[in-house]
Amino acid sequence: MEETNGQANREELDQLLRDLAEGDETTRKYAAEDLGYGGYLEAIPNLIQGLVDPSISVAETCVSALVRLGTSQVAEMVAQCLSSEDVRLRNYAVEILSLLGTTAIEVLETQLQSEDRDVRKFSVDILLEIGSDRSLEPLIIALDDTDINIAATAADGIGKVGREEHLAVLRKYLDSEVWMKCAVIRGMGCIGGPEAVEAILPSLRDEDMMVKISAIQSLGYICNISALSGLLYLLGDESLSLFGGETINAIFGIMQAYPDENYGEIINEALLVPILSLAEKAESQIRLQAIEILLYFGFESVVGRLVNLTADPKTTIVEAAVRSIIAIDPSDITPFQEILSESSTASITQKAASLRILGGLSSQKGQGLLIDFLDPAGEELTCTALQALPTGFSPLPLEKLKALFQSEVSKVREYAAETMGRLGAEDFCECLIAQLGDEDPDVQEQVDNALIEIGTANENSLIRPYLDAISPMERKMAFQYYGSHHPERISEKFINGLQDVNEDIRIIAIKVLGNLSLLTFKMIHDALKDTDENVCIQAARSLGTFPRSQSLVEQITQVLTQSDDERIKVELLQILSELGDLDVINSVLPLLEDESTWVQIEAVEALKILGDVSVVPILKKLLDSDNDELVETIENAIEELEY
Repeated sequence: MEETNGQANREELDQLLRDLAEGDETTRKYAAEDLGYGGYLEAIPNLIQGLVDPSISVAETCVSALVRLGTSQVAEMVAQCLSSEDVRLRNYAVEILSLLGTTAIEVLETQLQSEDRDVRKFSVDILLEIGSDRSLEPLIIALDDTDINIAATAADGIGKVGREEHLAVLRKYLDSEVWMKCAVIRGMGCIGGPEAVEAILPSLRDEDMMVKISAIQSLGYICNISALSGLLYLLGDESLSLFGGETINAIFGIMQAYPDENYGEIINEALLVPILSLAEKAESQIRLQAIEILLYFGFESVVGRLVNLTADPKTTIVEAAVRSIIAIDPSDITPFQEILSESSTASITQKAASLRILGGLSSQKGQGLLIDFLDPAGEELTCTALQALPTGFSPLPLEKLKALFQSEVSKVREYAAETMGRLGAEDFCECLIAQLGDEDPDVQEQVDNALIEIGTANENSLIRPYLDAISPMERKMAFQYYGSHHPERISEKFINGLQDVNEDIRIIAIKVLGNLSLLTFKMIHDALKDTDENVCIQAARSLGTFPRSQSLVEQITQVLTQSDDERIKVELLQILSELGDLDVINSVLPLLEDESTWVQIEAVEALKILGDVSVVPILKKLLDSDNDELVETIENAIEELEY
């Protein structure tokens, strides 16, 4: 029986080999695929021959089949193709050996002894592609290759797959020629750690520029603070212009990684000069990094040069300079006073930068200058001065800000409102309320936002009762109708407003009285009889502002039994669902039989939220409803209640 099976397998193999050699494209492709899946090691030479098939599709199927066979025998035979003159065959060989992974490593190690330089280079590249711990031993062997490119590739590769214990191996090659030395430094940089920093630091003083730059870049990659002193030393190098960008980039990366260090104690102030030069003249990204580095050092002596950068045509440079000056926080504001003086020829951009800086400094000496620029006739600088006014500014420039609402420039009025909101003082409310009628809708919106900010920040603000559930239009109407008084002091006017002929005023009165906790059940019941449906809805909704009590539940239940309005019932069900700590189930259950499917669904949702599993049998009785949405809601509620 075994002999019969063996004969059948042999016949199948022979047929597949014939198909691979003689069939049409589709037949050849399927034959290669079956040889791989069948595990036919005898077919390895045939599949390798298939790598040069005229059809790319067939050749790639042969690649997959050889990888699927996956034995060291495949690796040995495929490795012979690395010396082929056929580029496609060679590339397929590299791909197969890479995909074979650790299975191919022993064969590749043997190939490192080849007399063919290309074979050795391909072998190193494949070992790197495999990237296994087992790749390291052959790569270490390749460090001694007579071809500098192969040895250097191995050094780079050990950095990518090696660990700290391999630093000692790489370190032995630091006395090699330049190309190899650069690769060794890069390899150590990839491994990283304090030991790598120690090994690389001496190369910062190497006479060869390539070695020096490799060391700078590797130390920047490691990003360890122990490298900083060596990098800072380079700032005094007379050839800094050749590698200043790399140096600044490395220093910047380390400082970002260690933001809390006191860098002012570890740098000679004289080294600030080359950093300033790079901030002024280098490529944009390096300039930005150099400016931020100055921020970390915090020396006030650099402020003058940074002030000059606020006139730079590049906005990003100006912004970086402003941030750094604010962080340094100079005590001398003379440079900014000069820029902002009437005789100054500084550009609008530089003046605006000075205003922003003055607003950001801890000293209040320059804040008087900000007030001087709050000019209704101004525009850009007025807006900048407004933005620069710091929160907590004192004394409040109330009259100056009020005067800005007389400006013909809508942007100035808008920024004035924004500033009042940000400063958050109750004193601004009256003039903000008066400005709700501004002709510009953007100003109106900003005024309303400012009122909200003030009302939110101040617990007893006259604005606060006009916030919850009240729209901007209603707020504007309320102020126009009731004036800029604290509503609690004129509560009688709001109570009278419940009878106003204007339904919007009646709705506003309900909302404000609710926010003030001055509504009574009688007021609610009276409002529920209103001829305007929206007033009735708001009355029902406002029951949610009452203190949680069983008395509230009774009032809601009474309204539910008397009302025919489905919207009112839905509003009240939502309130009941939030009163789970009270006895509300019996108030909800009758609404499961309501004529409105909407009300039924909301009743089910309320019961689900209340979480009382005892209602499940009642809900199950409703599953024979003809309304699919109701049934789905009930099923979801039952599932959640029983969970």
